Amino acid sequence: GRSIQLTLALDSARGFHHAIVETLRQWQGPEGIRHWAAMQRLFSVEGGRSGSVRWTLEAHLDALGYEDRRRRDPEVRRRVANQVETLTKLELAVYAVDGKLRARQPLVAVTTKYDALRGSEWALEGMELRVNEWIYRGVRDPETGEIGSYWFPAPIELAQIDHGKYPYAIALGLILPMRWRWDLGKRDFCVLKGHSLLSTAGIKYSSHDPGRTWKTLERNLQEL
Repeated sequence: GRSIQLTLALDSARGFHHAIVETLRQWQGPEGIRHWAAMQRLFSVEGGRSGSVRWTLEAHLDALGYEDRRRRDPEVRRRVANQVETLTKLELAVYAVDGKLRARQPLVAVTTKYDALRGSEWALEGMELRVNEWIYRGVRDPETGEIGSYWFPAPIELAQIDHGKYPYAIALGLILPMRWRWDLGKRDFCVLKGHSLLSTAGIKYSSHDPGRTWKTLERNLQEL
């Protein structure tokens, strides 16, 4: 129930979507990024990249790749629903030049919620969601329907990666396609220095045990 504020500079070399991943990394850790990846999958597949989707807990569990036994666990269902509902509370703030006025909009707007009776309690089962237009700009041209320059083709299976075993792979899977997209038409690869790749993954370099740092990166890249 406590609100927090995270302020990140929008580095033109990285971009807005990269800043969102960084915010989630700081706020919710690898698990939050995994749920964000699952939501992006739903917006792309079920939502058809229209900017809107009817989110359901079952579809989200499918996107996460949870097996039947785990998805039937009431505690798991409650935790997943709470995590996604928390993501819908994120807001974007745009400040006036003098910094004295700001406009706030939800990152993902919820228009309707659907609850199901589980035993003696009502539990969240679905939501009507619409992504903020500031994020959606450039994903699809509203007039022609063509895919825009800010659509990043991350794999739809990304959210199935175990965030406990591979805590850095999902962030890499969301950010690397952005880098590839920037280089599209110029070359079929992107060049990243070691420091940049570690920073992208969110891995802190250890001068005391550099071998462990690089093995961690390699392990997560191999899973990705």
